[in-house]
Amino acid sequence: MSYCREIRSVDPLAEGLCELLVDRGYSFADIDTGLEGVAFDPPAGTCAPDGVLQAQEVYHKSIQLMERDIASIDGYAPVKEAELFINEAWGLGFRPPWFIYDGDPENDADIILRGAIRERADGASGLGTVEAAKYIRDWIFSPDGLDIQILDNISYELDSLSAIRRGTADCTESSRILYSAYRYAGLNPEFVWVRRDPDGEPILHMAVKVQAESSDVVVDTKFGIHSDLASVATVPPLAAMAVYEENVGNKELDDLAAYHHFIRALLFDPSFPLTYIYLSLPDFLGMMCAQENGCLDEARRLDSDADSYIDLILP
Repeated sequence: MSYCREIRSVDPLAEGLCELLVDRGYSFADIDTGLEGVAFDPPAGTCAPDGVLQAQEVYHKSIQLMERDIASIDGYAPVKEAELFINEAWGLGFRPPWFIYDGDPENDADIILRGAIRERADGASGLGTVEAAKYIRDWIFSPDGLDIQILDNISYELDSLSAIRRGTADCTESSRILYSAYRYAGLNPEFVWVRRDPDGEPILHMAVKVQAESSDVVVDTKFGIHSDLASVATVPPLAAMAVYEENVGNKELDDLAAYHHFIRALLFDPSFPLTYIYLSLPDFLGMMCAQENGCLDEARRLDSDADSYIDLILP
């Protein structure tokens, strides 16, 4: 029996991912990076180097292996089929929204799409960083490329693959597509919040930053490519996952299951500010149900992990 089953955790998703990691021979020490966050309590003798294994460390390691596995599926990295981690992680519901992946090993449509994006990324290999970023961006949003249409204030939130298939994207969705494509091109992208527009007015808007030769540049589908780094703040990958979950929840407020997305946002990034959420979770639950107890009963019916999530958030 792996020691993950002995962990006392408030995060069933991270616990399940931990099981998958340990089953593949990863120890707590392999997973630990010293992050702070939602903590596991490892049994004596199996502790990570800093004494505690955090859920966010499990998430980070899982993302690394999933990226490796996509490269393997696409023929870019040697990984045995039996060692693939991504399909089981995907089946648990851990699905980084910038991944251009559908979790269906019988369907090659996502592989073909990634191949087209990789081909475009390879075509930028001889260019400088800014030129490469523009070359790839223009193809993604051109009728001669992926032909993604940029829209504002759309009523849904999609992962990268779904947005490409639909053919429309807002700033968060277009940023995820750019992030994936720039990773293929080796441009070391980062998600960023754009906090003010070119006129200096406050704004909350997502874009992507890449490492250029002389200075990092921001690739923004709304304001173009620029070097105003003082106007942006880095969004780490888990925070970007929290943004996705929060946006999905905000756009599904007429559905009780939206609570699940809000909680996921806080599990992926415990520092995620509730000010991004139109309602606090208790207010949302109270709004959806006449009596809180009835609401929690319905939450438990919708999600077998509800008790763990609710205990984490509600007093």
